[in-house]
Amino acid sequence: MMDASGSMGSAHYRKQKSFVKSVVRHLRLSSPKSRAAILVFSDTATLPISLTSFTGMNGRNFNSAVDALPFYKGRTRIDKALRLAATNLFKDARSNALKVG
Repeated sequence: MMDASGSMGSAHYRKQKSFVKSVVRHLRLSSPKSRAAILVFSDTATLPISLTSFTGMNGRNFNSAVDALPFYKGRTRIDKALRLAATNLFKDARSNALKVG
């Protein structure tokens, strides 16, 4: 979940992107067992990278997609992000995968 609201500022948003790419680098997205999704919020919430977006692809493609995520500069509507996560984020999850949390 990435905060693209104006309260973050563009410099901090770039730091978020770097952090996300650093964490995902350790997941080895080329493995069919690893998946990652990114939810971005500001005035609205979007799911630009779903759990199925990069299945079996390399991390370089994922990093390019993260770099392309826009900074919206709007209000901080984390409520919309949490609602989107609850309703849409895991609908593409593998049914036989071990669930964490």
